[in-house]
Amino acid sequence: MKFRLHKIRDTLLAAVLSGGCDATTRMKRTILAWIIFFCGFAVEMAADHMLRIQDGDVQTGGIPEPLWFVIQLALSMVALWLAFTATQTVATPWKRALLLSAQAAAGFLLYAFIGLYYVVGTGIDSL
Repeated sequence: MKFRLHKIRDTLLAAVLSGGCDATTRMKRTILAWIIFFCGFAVEMAADHMLRIQDGDVQTGGIPEPLWFVIQLALSMVALWLAFTATQTVATPWKRALLLSAQAAAGFLLYAFIGLYYVVGTGIDSL
């Protein structure tokens, strides 16, 4: 099991850090960008929920709002950088920008839906 985890880690690091790469590596970077953002967001929501449950009231406590949004901003910057590096073989700048913008827009819509579902569904706040 330990060998397998090292192999997976090394493969992911090679996909992220390699310069010129094939289509498979570019797709891995794109998928890795999505996984990093949404898994990081899920961990953040889980930590926030656990802090709120320990406090005894879901409307108070949790991760402080400035830190909440800084974590999300950092996750989104890493994900956008990975998505940008995955499009390095797209020669036309406007196509590259369009591809990155489409991914960012889709990611933002999913983020907004998941975030609102978490906040409203757990009773932290209401619409």
